[in-house]
Amino acid sequence: MPFAAVNTDALVLESLFGVIRRQWQTVLLLVAVSIGLGWIYAELQPRLYRSAATVMVRSGPAIKGDFERPATITPEEEGLFLSQLEIIKSGDVARRVAEKLTLADDAEFLRDPAKAADGKKSPVDNSDLMDDRIVQALKSGVSVSRIGRTYVANIAFTHRSPKLAAEIAQGFAEAFRDSLAAAHKQDTQAMAAWYENEINRALTSEEAAAKAVKAATAAGQTTDDSAVEALVRQARQQVREREALQDAYLKDMEDRILPTTDAVILSEAKPAGQPISPRKGFILIVAGILGAALGAAWGGLREFADRSIRSPRQVSQQLGLRFLGSLPLTSVKRNVQQQTPDRTASIQSDAQSRLSVTDPYAPFGETARSIHVAARKAAGGNSAVVIGVVSAVKGEGKTLLAANLAAHLAGQGRKVLLVDGDLRGQAASRWLTPGAKTGLADNLLEEKPLGETVILDQTSGLSILPAGLNGRVVEPAGLLIGEAMEKLLRNARTGHDFIIIDLPALAAAADAEAVSGLADCFVMVTAWGRTDATVIIEALANAPGVRARLLGVVLNRVNLKKLALYR
Repeated sequence: MPFAAVNTDALVLESLFGVIRRQWQTVLLLVAVSIGLGWIYAELQPRLYRSAATVMVRSGPAIKGDFERPATITPEEEGLFLSQLEIIKSGDVARRVAEKLTLADDAEFLRDPAKAADGKKSPVDNSDLMDDRIVQALKSGVSVSRIGRTYVANIAFTHRSPKLAAEIAQGFAEAFRDSLAAAHKQDTQAMAAWYENEINRALTSEEAAAKAVKAATAAGQTTDDSAVEALVRQARQQVREREALQDAYLKDMEDRILPTTDAVILSEAKPAGQPISPRKGFILIVAGILGAALGAAWGGLREFADRSIRSPRQVSQQLGLRFLGSLPLTSVKRNVQQQTPDRTASIQSDAQSRLSVTDPYAPFGETARSIHVAARKAAGGNSAVVIGVVSAVKGEGKTLLAANLAAHLAGQGRKVLLVDGDLRGQAASRWLTPGAKTGLADNLLEEKPLGETVILDQTSGLSILPAGLNGRVVEPAGLLIGEAMEKLLRNARTGHDFIIIDLPALAAAADAEAVSGLADCFVMVTAWGRTDATVIIEALANAPGVRARLLGVVLNRVNLKKLALYR
């Protein structure tokens, strides 16, 4: 039956959700930090309060009580209304407000916003009531907005003092109303002056025409005379012109008893109970969003930068190798138990070296069992199987695996020899046979029989061959590649079922490659989330003999709780 096709979209979504599951704590941490910083920022900002008064602008018909038609009926009148609103933000209105409220003497109004938090006040200059500083402060703090499509304006002012904000907002509304009234008065006076000038001019012309008629009559001319008739007609025209001007003047003055446009304050400004700034809720929301974005970016960067091996899938996809098992991060304390075998040296056994035996169905036992099966298949018909345990770099836990693999096989009744082939580090010797005086070095350098250097644990049946350097300086790769090592392993095969060799890291030495032709198979150990995949690939590329006989990879020091996040 053919395999089903892999759904690449599902794999992408699975990977994305995996990133979210792994990095949610990073995102949450940055969200919390950002919200905390946002709260501190909001607390440091000065409190600003806004108060507003509403003003309705009326024109002709509305003022005169004719409500059968709207207050403004043409686009020109609407444009006039919008233009009048701009008057509120003019310097003239601002000066009216400053003058009425005597803001030049108000230290609270002139206080520097940058120093508001610590209570320090800027020096106040009372020499110039209408200085640019006051006017600019008023113009920058006032705002005017039209309410819908009505002819009602909302006049607001923002300040650190709620009381002062209300007073100034009310002052702007009253100043706007007064400015319209003053403009109307000024226009009325200008119109009256014009009429009076024109009436005086007409009266002068009338008097001049009357004098001309009187002079002509005194000279003996009659009204039948065409010249006198023209003078009479001119005099009568001047009278009619003067009377028309007087009638127009009276009518226009009657019309201007009420203004053509005025402002009515609908609601007065009152001190605000709550500040409008800083908007703490908004700041915290924005801070949280920014924190989430930064957390997602940081988490994504961590995922991108993490090229280590963390899951069985990565072993197969990135390394192209078989996954043999996971060993958890252990924190078991050493339980030293001295054994007294036939030899004078002793084996120092502890709980960590026998985890595969004490709990055979836990990860250590299952991994050892997986390696056992794979090694048997790889060895074919060989009577004894030689397994080399390696890692890409130092400190990945290969000695721990070698000891537990040997303990597991010995617990199955197999005759097992654990060889400390790491003549550089000698980790297995220092850990399991710290008192050994002889070992592998004596076999290779002095050709001592294997029986004189091997230490047997009579309880478990496990044999250990320490490094046995005892301060001697050797060339490890040269020893391991020589005929003496081949002879040693040949002799070891006759009396053992399995020979486990703990070898140096591939990146640190060529020792493992030196014995690649003598071993049946190799097992690689890599620390979970520590070693870059490219480092492992390069190490294996430099050891082709090991790569050709490699059974697979064991992940060590795995955080089993987090491992599920990478599956």
